[in-house]
Amino acid sequence: MTEHLWFWLIDLIIPGLLLATGAAWRRFAPRRIDPHRGYRTARSTASGVAWRYAQRYFSALCLRFGATLLLLVSADRLINLLAGLMPPARLAYLNTAVG
Repeated sequence: MTEHLWFWLIDLIIPGLLLATGAAWRRFAPRRIDPHRGYRTARSTASGVAWRYAQRYFSALCLRFGATLLLLVSADRLINLLAGLMPPARLAYLNTAVG
């Protein structure tokens, strides 16, 4: 049981980082075009309006993918815990690949 919990916590690193990035970016995204941070592409740096839109969209994507991955990993872990289908270490590798 402890092994399942440990690997489940490891599997939550990627969804947790995505959710944290999305939440932080929603509130603290760079307001001006910055060459060192932000979602930078040729199109997003074309104008200030495009830059702000790209930062908002990036934060929404991080939140959406983080929540989806959190649900998938949690469901995967619960099913595996109840049914004992796969060893926890191998399942952790699978979840990392999906992430």
